Amino acid sequence: EGRGSAHPFPEGGRRLDDEIGRICRSLASAQPQELGYLAPEMAGGKRQLHEVILTKVRWSNIDEVGGALVIGFPVPLTAVGTARSSASTQNAIWLEERIYTASLPDSARRDLADKVAAVHRASTTRSGEFAFSLNDELFTAFCRPLETGPQFAPAAQIILFSLSEAVRQERTLRNKILTIGGAALAATLLLGFVLSGKLSAQIEALKAGTTEIAKGNYQVKGPVLSADE
Repeated sequence: EGRGSAHPFPEGGRRLDDEIGRICRSLASAQPQELGYLAPEMAGGKRQLHEVILTKVRWSNIDEVGGALVIGFPVPLTAVGTARSSASTQNAIWLEERIYTASLPDSARRDLADKVAAVHRASTTRSGEFAFSLNDELFTAFCRPLETGPQFAPAAQIILFSLSEAVRQERTLRNKILTIGGAALAATLLLGFVLSGKLSAQIEALKAGTTEIAKGNYQVKGPVLSADE
């Protein structure tokens, strides 16, 4: 009937009734069982991400939908953003234009949420990748939709891969190439200098010999500088 009944949250928080009622208003068209995510407000205005299973209940005697059983499991933010993350990756969940994670500051969450929303609008598969900067560190963000039923808002998993290590390896490789190239160039120049000096000495000796021959001195002999002369 579009109404929900749930245990209230701590004083100051909002009950789940409204959230459950929203997803139960179209039970007739719902699947027998659906999986999705909700993020109702808790005490202090903070939202708590829940993984929710909705099971449609039918009256056996009249074969009509009588309601739904909704079971929700709180998703600890540490499980999203810390336990599954490493120094080079960050994980998050996007739901209703918000990012849920324990590893990103508020400003980064807002920027990331806007980019994910743009991917959802632009892609028919609601998946994609884009560049994302966090604390002057460059990441590649991969966005993929999470399985949710028609009664629930779309949700997506976000994985951020740091490019710092790749950039560092690229710089190391570039420096090695420049070092090896510079050493090879220096060796080539040195070898060319030595060979040109030797060749110049041979040419000068040949020039001196031809000058003596031109003067009629046929006894002149040039220095033998190699075995093939």
